[in-house]
Amino acid sequence: MTSIVKQSEQQLRKAIEDAVQAAIGCGELPNESLPEFTVETPADRTHGDLAANAAMVSARAFRMPPRRIADTLMQHLSVAGTCFEKAEVAGPGFINFYLNPDWIYGTLSDIEQRGKVVFVCGFFFVRIFLYGCTFLLFWKGFSF
Repeated sequence: MTSIVKQSEQQLRKAIEDAVQAAIGCGELPNESLPEFTVETPADRTHGDLAANAAMVSARAFRMPPRRIADTLMQHLSVAGTCFEKAEVAGPGFINFYLNPDWIYGTLSDIEQRGKVVFVCGFFFVRIFLYGCTFLLFWKGFSF
């Protein structure tokens, strides 16, 4: 996994873990451990850039419906200081995260300044051996 992708996933996981601890501290969730959860790219791009199933896998541990867990986490979830613009609950309890466009363009600008991206006719041409640039561009649907 590339460092850009790994960084965003780590920020997402930390935001969820912090929200769980805050909810436990307020008595809104029982004092149980957060089970391992997955972070993946949704098949439908309208469902965000990354999605987490933390509420889904926590239903048994917290003895609550996943949607209620997700709604509780959203009350305590903060994406400030991360690469994400917003998060929202979807379906039975998935939490979808949307990358901040400023972060995306800043990352691409940083890559360009390092001489890793060539701009030609408005399209990005990326050398395949770069640290995750190819994945990042596909991830956001850029053409190259």
